[in-house]
Amino acid sequence: MENLFDIIVIGGGPAGISAGIYAHRAGMNVLVIDGRDSTLKQAKKIDNYYGVFNISGEELIQKGIDQYVELGGAYKEAKVVSVKQNFESKTFTVKATCGEYCSKAVILCTGTSKKKTLPQLEKYEGTNVSYCAVCDGFFYRGLKVAVIGDGDFAFNECEELSSVANQIYLITENKNVPNIKNVQVVQKKVADFVGENKVEGVVFEDSSRLNVDGVFVALGTMSSFDIAKRLGILMKNNFVLVDKNYMTNIAGVFAGGDAIGGLLQVSKAVSDGANAGLEATRYIKVMEHYGREGN
Repeated sequence: MENLFDIIVIGGGPAGISAGIYAHRAGMNVLVIDGRDSTLKQAKKIDNYYGVFNISGEELIQKGIDQYVELGGAYKEAKVVSVKQNFESKTFTVKATCGEYCSKAVILCTGTSKKKTLPQLEKYEGTNVSYCAVCDGFFYRGLKVAVIGDGDFAFNECEELSSVANQIYLITENKNVPNIKNVQVVQKKVADFVGENKVEGVVFEDSSRLNVDGVFVALGTMSSFDIAKRLGILMKNNFVLVDKNYMTNIAGVFAGGDAIGGLLQVSKAVSDGANAGLEATRYIKVMEHYGREGN
């Protein structure tokens, strides 16, 4: 299948590209999906990385991408909006703005991450405020919910909720919203939220109020926090937890670079990516070996 890969790497920074290079050279069919939002691009000059002197972060990233592509690795510049685990086939489905792909393993190299929320919502944490439509959509069957966000990530959350919620209000500043079932677009700025023990309504800057049964936050693009939430990956202090083989608590999901914390430097990211790429390769080969024996 054209959209079936051994490994999908999410993130095209030093860790992601390094993972792609090592896995590809080890014989894996690899796809790197790059959202092009690496914080390294902000670095004007890098002169503490081995063998490289006086180069910008953006130049360094592009050199890595060029090297990976020159070796024959598949590369897509796109935003990931969903990652799902397929338990029966022991595979993963990654949906991005460029299409939908399937793989036997996933490597998360999405950089540093934290839960993206609104200050006005903090007092309602743990009630009817959610950051994952797949995880919590069931609880709002037949009810009215608000989704807050401006991009494809928010649109995908609306699609996930469209089969359960009776009414979805997408609160966004985006003028180009796709047509989604049960979704009403609200192009107003949020001023506050009201409710005693949970969110009961959204108050806008024009003083109007929208009554809802729950709020889903989908700000910006999908991060390692968002992916971890959906797959049940353990995190600590907003960093993905991995074992000595760079694998998370979910078999087949690996991570490296700033996403797992530690020294937030290019040198470590490259090392993490190389190790994660090789460990993911080893994992697939072991699974295939036992699969053949089982037959």
